[in-house]
Amino acid sequence: MRIGRLRNKLLLSVTIFIVVVTLVSMSVVSWVIGNQYLDQSETQLNKAIKVISDNLRDRGGNMLLAARQLASQRNLGSTLWYLGKYAAASDDRAMLEMTYQQIAKDTYKIGYVAKFNKIAIYDATGMLVSFANREHGNFQVGYARMLAVPRFYIAKLQAGDDINPNNIIELPRYGGFDFHYPRELPTHEQIRYAVHDGKVVLESYVPIMGEVFKPQQGDKVLEQFGFVVAVQELDPAFIEHLSVLTEVKIDIFSDRGLSLGSLPGYNQLQGGQVESESAASALQVVQVGDAAYYQKLMTLKDGDKRVATIATLQSKQIVQSNILEMMRTLGLIAIASLLFIFPFIWYFVTSITKPLRTLSRIFHIVASGEQNSVFVKELLSLEKEKLRNDELGDLTKSFILMSDAVREKMGQNEQLYNELKKSRDELEYRVEERTKELVALKQNAERMARTDQLTGLPNRRAFYEQAALIIAQAYRYGQPLTLVMLDIDHFKGVNDTHGHDAGDVVLKAVADQIDAAVRTSDVPARQGGEEFVILLPMTDLDEAVIFSERLRAHIAALDIAVHGEVLKVTCSFGIAMLSKADEDIDALLKRSDAALYLAKDGGRNQVKCDMSEMSA
Repeated sequence: MRIGRLRNKLLLSVTIFIVVVTLVSMSVVSWVIGNQYLDQSETQLNKAIKVISDNLRDRGGNMLLAARQLASQRNLGSTLWYLGKYAAASDDRAMLEMTYQQIAKDTYKIGYVAKFNKIAIYDATGMLVSFANREHGNFQVGYARMLAVPRFYIAKLQAGDDINPNNIIELPRYGGFDFHYPRELPTHEQIRYAVHDGKVVLESYVPIMGEVFKPQQGDKVLEQFGFVVAVQELDPAFIEHLSVLTEVKIDIFSDRGLSLGSLPGYNQLQGGQVESESAASALQVVQVGDAAYYQKLMTLKDGDKRVATIATLQSKQIVQSNILEMMRTLGLIAIASLLFIFPFIWYFVTSITKPLRTLSRIFHIVASGEQNSVFVKELLSLEKEKLRNDELGDLTKSFILMSDAVREKMGQNEQLYNELKKSRDELEYRVEERTKELVALKQNAERMARTDQLTGLPNRRAFYEQAALIIAQAYRYGQPLTLVMLDIDHFKGVNDTHGHDAGDVVLKAVADQIDAAVRTSDVPARQGGEEFVILLPMTDLDEAVIFSERLRAHIAALDIAVHGEVLKVTCSFGIAMLSKADEDIDALLKRSDAALYLAKDGGRNQVKCDMSEMSA
């Protein structure tokens, strides 16, 4: 029947319409989701660049600190002045050799502890005085003398060796350093990026100052007698450390080609050079072998000159897999929705076509002239309680009843839909608001449970949770890990003399210095009372000593205002490095606590290391 075909067409039309709307909606949603994942990739790469920048800044600060320790050694300036004036003419050769050797020893010691690839001292004229050069784990240490023919005096040392007259050889030339400094002489502290032998390095410059008597002024004047130059390579270990922190691939390249990186095959790219600042700041897609990566570039500059570029890369395949997984989920939701909606479509179409089918049957009955019980039943199904006088009136009233019935049915459906939608919206709003309240309460409770309320630092519980994970990671990857424990000296005297509120002010001031000193990867915490701990991942004992000495000096320099008075406090530090004998954080805490008591017994305001497990 034609009415049956009309019903089928209606069903097909409504179904096609819903399917088309669903497909268009999924396309729009997929585009939005793709952009969101792309934004997340760019955000993660930007965060990685920020972490890299912070680490480079910390490394440069540590280099300056180590070079400054060498430059600030007592009488170094006057010694350089003496060597420049009298070294060529002095007859006391033994004294001169001892002086040169001592300067070379000091240079080697700082270079060894700070893990410099190169370190050298030059006098005020730019003439090389002493140097240390690390090659394959060993050092070439020596000094240079300005004689009729310049000569180099070099000793090749392994770890633990010392320079002495028996291991010094005399050479007319040496490839590691120039006898005269090849560039403009530095007059102030600075950190530069440079490329040495195809490798990207950090260079630090620190002037060597000293006092000299000026007869014309009748007083001593501060004058520069030379400078310290230190070089540290951005080596594969440093890049691996950054990759672990940022969870992205990292490569460094310069105009001369790739220096080093964590992604094999990246150096084969044809578009490796950075043409402009906009290219460095934009998110790019690069192909490395069979894999594609999202790339963000960070430029390393020496003044206005670009020295090298750091590339941060995230796998595009992982991002696309996440997008496809989300689309599969949305597709399943759409299919389930269609299966749920189809019975309603069937009911809606039937409610429209059923009166037409009834009217069609009435027309056939009237045409056949067989007004039997079936005819009466069909009329009653349309007219119900209304009376009709003739067939024409019945037909007219049937159309009216059919129209009213359709409108009434549609109105009921619409009213029911609006009521359901209103109830659903109200319920969703209440659920959403209640969920937000519960999430906020939970987050606040978790934060209070894991944070020391006075200092704002993580508390003992939070420290233990993070320490267990970091120690497990250090064991797994064979990474160095150091624990620093510090205690405020004579803190009980502050409470007894000035009151506990003054003690709280002191604790907060020390905590602020700790929070300002640590990196994003470090884990500081208040252990209890006046005791604090700092867990330093990817940090060996020498680096931890430099960090602790710097923090100790900052705390000692604080002026803490309490009740109109200025208090000065100091801290004692104990350091222990993770060893194979340490089973958990408690063992490491015990050894750092032992080192802390050594510092206190030794007079306080100092840094001590626990070497028991290191020597075992």
